[in-house]
Amino acid sequence: MCMEPVGEGAIRVTTGRSDMDVMTVIDDASANASGKDRRHIMGSLKPPSPATMWTEFKAEVLAQTDHWPLWLPVAFGCGASIYFALPREPTAWLAWLCLGATIAMVAFRHRLSAGRGQSA
Repeated sequence: MCMEPVGEGAIRVTTGRSDMDVMTVIDDASANASGKDRRHIMGSLKPPSPATMWTEFKAEVLAQTDHWPLWLPVAFGCGASIYFALPREPTAWLAWLCLGATIAMVAFRHRLSAGRGQSA
């Protein structure tokens, strides 16, 4: 078995050394200076606003609507794993509550799609 780290990531994690150069940029104002005002290239990027993130999230969800049925086995498996992780059998009212919430979501979705002139 190989005892030496393999690859740049393994070397960086296990030894703290790296042969990779960090990309830096120099401001125009500091180009004539001694170079102390260098910053990492990613330091100049601003994070997106919450409104932009929400808009992009909604667009991504709508773009993936044809892939939703593929996630059904994943959701079923997650539900089963949550059920088996419970310390005891859940009460009946919880099952009825989940069933009611599911029916409400399906009815709401059907109402929205009917309002748009589409079928569910």
